[in-house]
Amino acid sequence: MRRRSIHSLLVCLLLVAVSPSAASEARRASEIDGRYYVSINDAALLLGATKFWKVETRKAVLNVEGTRIRLTVGSPVVVVGDRAFVLTAPVLFRSGMPYVPVELFSDILPQVFQKRIVWNPANKTLSVIRSGMTPVVVSLEPSEELTYVTIESAERIDYSPISLSSESFIILLEDAGVAGTLPAREGGLVKKLELEEGGGRIAVRIRPDSRVVGYVLKRESGPDRIIIGFTSSALRMRALGFTPLGVELPRGMYRVVVLDPGHGGKDMGVRGENGTLEKNLTLQIAREARTILTRAGNLEVFLTRDDDSQQSLESRASRANALQGDIYVSIHCDGYPSSLARGYSIEVFKASGGLQSLSPRHKGGAVTLSSWQRVPEGYTRSSLALASALSGSLGATGLRELSVRKAPVLALEGVDMPSVLVNCGFLTSGEDESILARSSSRSEIAAAIAEGIQNFVRQGMR
Repeated sequence: MRRRSIHSLLVCLLLVAVSPSAASEARRASEIDGRYYVSINDAALLLGATKFWKVETRKAVLNVEGTRIRLTVGSPVVVVGDRAFVLTAPVLFRSGMPYVPVELFSDILPQVFQKRIVWNPANKTLSVIRSGMTPVVVSLEPSEELTYVTIESAERIDYSPISLSSESFIILLEDAGVAGTLPAREGGLVKKLELEEGGGRIAVRIRPDSRVVGYVLKRESGPDRIIIGFTSSALRMRALGFTPLGVELPRGMYRVVVLDPGHGGKDMGVRGENGTLEKNLTLQIAREARTILTRAGNLEVFLTRDDDSQQSLESRASRANALQGDIYVSIHCDGYPSSLARGYSIEVFKASGGLQSLSPRHKGGAVTLSSWQRVPEGYTRSSLALASALSGSLGATGLRELSVRKAPVLALEGVDMPSVLVNCGFLTSGEDESILARSSSRSEIAAAIAEGIQNFVRQGMR
């Protein structure tokens, strides 16, 4: 009971009261003669407009923020302010009032007003979403052994899991607005599905059925989907890789994440054909990933460098160990003589037979690696799990997936925690360089790294 109260309080603090301009309740369209229409009453409610309807002239006026929308029954011409538009179908008269084609809202009005009006053909609804917010559709697919809640958008969804417990799952969506209505609020293994909006955020609150034994939280791309799955079958849980219910964002096992932006200072790393520098990209990605992880609230996040400074590999590992880090992710870009090589890869430390020096200061000859250098090998199993979690989330960024492999990675020597090196693409590839040069792509990579880390944290593996 205490945990539920804490979660409710947290969501209340995160969600402020909804202003009328933030979002409007979705309005369902009616199908008339093979086309979809919205009544003049629903149109007024949708737009927050004042409505005037003159029966004798069969003309209607909607006053939206001082701009008049003039309609005439039987005519496809609509006048918005001082601009005239021609619809593909006329305004109709049904049940004592005008009905307006959906295209007025989905195609024409967004050109005039600072509103995003979203038409959801799946459930035949129109929603108004504040400019700059991501429209999302939430759906429920119930069955007795496997139930999924899907959050979908044509744009990338920024989300944070607040609670993943047997009492309540709460997923917080940032800068988002609901497009459409929930087709179902319960069913299968979900006892209750609720959406709470406010302050540009949506809290998706799910109450699992008591039969649930495992869950999964994952992202898929094309379009962007956040999927929360529940199962009542222990066999399915193992087969599908679900997490046992009750394993949520741990605050004891994993507390400190260290992100290592590769290179810095005079050490520029790989330089792309168009002048893109690895040292700049890695710092930008690490900073964004830190912001996302910190916002989730369950982890402390540190960088091995937070400026354009050159640091030795030993000092980076020593800093991470001194911080008593629990997870270490070294962020790099790759390079290769052939411009055909492209894609991301993830590496886990493995000593090369124990007889090859991995230290850049060594000038040659076979030596036995010191115990300090070999420390990462003690975390091979959990490091591979971390690599797998990161690979699963990076696959949605548009970069080609190459491999997860074990290799004698210099940047991971001496790191006393689960650790991986992520190569975020080849700067020697024109295609990868153009992706990495875009701020939006770097943000997606940073979000994918943060998501992969959180997925690993939820696994609770040491």
